[in-house]
Amino acid sequence: MAPEIINNLPYTEVVDTYAFGIICWELLTRKMFLGDVPWVSVIQQQIVEGIRPEIPNCPESYSQLISECWDKDPQKRPKISDLVAVLTELQPKAAEFASMCVDPYQKYFQLEETLVNLSVSFDEIKPEKLQRSKSSSKKVTRKSTRYVPKLEKISQSG
Repeated sequence: MAPEIINNLPYTEVVDTYAFGIICWELLTRKMFLGDVPWVSVIQQQIVEGIRPEIPNCPESYSQLISECWDKDPQKRPKISDLVAVLTELQPKAAEFASMCVDPYQKYFQLEETLVNLSVSFDEIKPEKLQRSKSSSKKVTRKSTRYVPKLEKISQSG
């Protein structure tokens, strides 16, 4: 609900613009706008005061559009005809944006598939083919560490 409706001001076209901004945010986050606020009076107060949730990671042009749509001041919100023009301009960028919005479950299943493939790769390694590296059998001696800088010198120079 737009702030001007809460304040019993006239309903204008930009009330719908406000709603559009809220819907865009809800689609991006898959959450209800101010759904974590338990009291209607607190929700109304936050709306009137211009308190808005953080806009998630998305292209700057989309973030700016949402911010303009849900602006506290109705005079600063774009008209629907302006929104159509902006959205038409942003349409070519939609594929870029869609790639940023990968479903978390899809990411999980991709990761799980990668781990399964990795475990299969490890199963293919035969222990008898593994050889101990010649360098791993060397003992670390005082002589072999003489080129390692002393800790005191490093801390004094830094």
